Parts: sequence; C-alpha cells; structure tokens
Amino acid sequence: ASMLEGVESTTEEVAQHKYSRLSQSSYDYFNSKGDADLVNKNLKNPKYSHVEDLKGFELDKELSTLDDAVLHNATTGETVISFRGTTSNIKETKAFLKDWEVNSKIMFNPKSAENTRRMKNAFSNTENVISKYGKDNLKVVGHSQGGYVSSSVAQKLDLEGHHYNPAISVRQINQNKKGMFFKNTAEQNIYKTQPTKTKKLQKNIEKKKKKKRRGGGGGGGGGGGGG
Repeated sequence: ASMLEGVESTTEEVAQHKYSRLSQSSYDYFNSKGDADLVNKNLKNPKYSHVEDLKGFELDKELSTLDDAVLHNATTGETVISFRGTTSNIKETKAFLKDWEVNSKIMFNPKSAENTRRMKNAFSNTENVISKYGKDNLKVVGHSQGGYVSSSVAQKLDLEGHHYNPAISVRQINQNKKGMFFKNTAEQNIYKTQPTKTKKLQKNIEKKKKKKRRGGGGGGGGGGGGG
C-alpha cells in the first residue's frame, strides 16, 4: 500500500504499543553493546503486560546486528525486524557520525542514501530473515532513521511496516506519488509519536476485560493510524 493513501487519526491501540516497544529493542541491543538477555528482559517488563504476545518475543542472536534487531515469537510464529534509529550518544563517536552522515543524505541526497552501507545491510539482513522464517508473518519496525529504513524495506519487499516518526525522504514521497508501490498489498502504518499513555491504555483494557467477564461485551486490539 502507498504511504500517501491518506492519514487517519486514531486513539492509541495495543498494536501501536506492541510495535513501538519492539522498535525500542534495536536501541536496547545497540546501547547494551549486544546484550540479548537485556533485550528479552525488557520485552517481559510488566509495564507492557497489556500486550499479551509481547513477552513471547525473543532476540535471534544469529541474525541480529547492532543496527537491526531480529525478534521472533515461537508461539505465534511472528517475526519482527527492528531497525535502529540515530544514536544520541555522542560518546559512540563512530556510530554517531555514521548515523548523521546517513541522515544528511536522506535529507539532501536521498538517492545516495539508498546506496549507503546501512541500507544495503538492512536489505541483506532482511533477506536472511526471510530465508529462515519466511515472509508471511514478517513485519518491520523502526523509529526516526530506523523508520526511514523500515519504510524503505517494507515498500520495496511488500512487508507490513510500523514506522515511528520516520525520516521519510522526498524521493520516497515522489515514488509513492508516481504509484511505484500501488500493487503492494502489505499495510504501512506511520505514527507521528511514540505512545505516551501506556498506563491509561492498560487501565482501559483491564476495564473492558472485566466488563466482558460480566457479560457486558467489550473490544480491544487493532492497529494504529496509517499514512
């Protein structure tokens, strides 16, 4: 699907929180210098207990890199690739400078950005994930520069994507205007901000569950707004 099919305003939903937390996993893996146990522990944080299948995800150490965290849920069969965004840690000098070099290309020379090592590695890693887990239940997520990567990979490979504050380039916008991806069927979801009302959403879900148990009906779940 095109990323320009209109913008839908929605209230926060479970799926938005789920994929936001999974997008954070790539930062966790990078900032911890590759601590898989920390990534898995954070996914099981009680703060996200309202996302029922989140705790089932675990980092695939074989396929993950410090830029692209691969998370697989053996129970549901779902796999998510989380592309890391720009590091804000200036002490990570090499990564910091590389990230901002890519950011400048996204803004001023987007065609060149598509040929960076970051993008080539992202596509190569995605193909490796597809070889191991298949494509049917694969999704990609990312925040900021990671959102640029995830949206590029999602559209070119026709994968479902959840992109948080993505650094979408003018070139991507023009490609969508020209209908380059009009045959795609996978849904693209773009979120302007990361969720900030986790506790409020969790309480609302708990209320709905109690109401349902009493025979009063209820709902829940669903995806966030797309663009």
